[in-house]
Amino acid sequence: MLKNLDNPQVVKHLAFKNAHEILQYNLSKFGLDIEHIRAMDYRTSNRDQAKKNEFEKLKSCFGYDMQQFFDGQLKLYEAVKSYRKDMIKGSVTCETHMHQYDIWKTAIEITKTEVQNWWRDNHPRTSCKVKCDKETSGNVRIEQDLDSYWKEGKLFISPLWFHKVYKKGLSTVQYMGRPCFVGDVQKVEIDRLSADGINAYKVNIVSAKSGELKVHNDMWLASYQVNEGSVGVGGGKIVAPETINAVSPELRRAETNVSQRITREVLGNLLD
Repeated sequence: MLKNLDNPQVVKHLAFKNAHEILQYNLSKFGLDIEHIRAMDYRTSNRDQAKKNEFEKLKSCFGYDMQQFFDGQLKLYEAVKSYRKDMIKGSVTCETHMHQYDIWKTAIEITKTEVQNWWRDNHPRTSCKVKCDKETSGNVRIEQDLDSYWKEGKLFISPLWFHKVYKKGLSTVQYMGRPCFVGDVQKVEIDRLSADGINAYKVNIVSAKSGELKVHNDMWLASYQVNEGSVGVGGGKIVAPETINAVSPELRRAETNVSQRITREVLGNLLD
């Protein structure tokens, strides 16, 4: 074991194997079994009182030093149990092992995180709790208690929001002079816009004013992608693409607004 001191993981594993063998050997030599040891652990539920009494009676046959030896078996058992518990985490025998392959669970977690970040960054003084699970699929909706002091609101979001909205750079639009949250999108193919690199969507957005939430349904969103962003290169964080977005109840107005912003962007780059 000493030759592996530069590799703590190897030392820990070798020590576990030896501790397990020593524990089994000691128990067999004194006619004990693991339930005698478990009975001495006060943290174990449903302890066997008869086994505990047998173990205590065996210990009473010896002096202090030998009794410490028997107490050491409990410590050995705890060490083996702790090591096994750590080894199980993340392994195929762990009950949470398949969570990493659960598409729903992953989508829900990342959607909730990004939506919470959006409200923290854009409307930090608005109370808005995010509700996202398999039951909240569909269009965005809200519930709000306007009579409460903080006007507590709940935002019900589809687990696919991250993939359908955030990853396309569509999460934020300006409407009525303030940043609004894009809750869901549905792409609409319009050839004349596609020819200019502009994508059109039907969207439902959520605005916030003085803490009061409001859903604006059936809006038009025109979007022009400036750069592609990055999709977790090398296991890194996903960076949404940079886009120029404009929203309006009318398609023509949204189209005009985004075209004007594109023109200003191009002129600004030329003048730099």
